[in-house]
Amino acid sequence: AAKGTCPLGSSPASLGAVYLGLFRWQKLQGATAFRS
Repeated sequence: AAKGTCPLGSSPASLGAVYLGLFRWQKLQGATAFRS
């Protein structure tokens, strides 16, 4: 959804870092959400 907001967003390496960060963040959020 945030694609194109940053000049580096079009580079595969940057996208990979962003997706990895989102994946890890959602994993943490999901762990706490599923426990409650």
